[in-house]
Amino acid sequence: MSIYTIRVASQLRPYLKDIRIQAGKTQTEVAQALGITQQSYAQLEAAPEKMRVERFLHILQILGYTLNIAPRTDMTDVQADEW
Repeated sequence: MSIYTIRVASQLRPYLKDIRIQAGKTQTEVAQALGITQQSYAQLEAAPEKMRVERFLHILQILGYTLNIAPRTDMTDVQADEW
């Protein structure tokens, strides 16, 4: 499994899709585990920055990932407009 560093919300979309594919899961399989339709899951995956943290953590659990939070060592590349 890969380690993903997420610094801005826009990075969530490609990473979430990538970890789903690495986990060998389809959108339909993840949706079934969540108790929602594939279309609803596709909307979550398309805009993960808008979902509740609880839902995001549940998806990570389904895919076999956890969320780890670590201090940044360099803040020089963070732009105010990225948030």
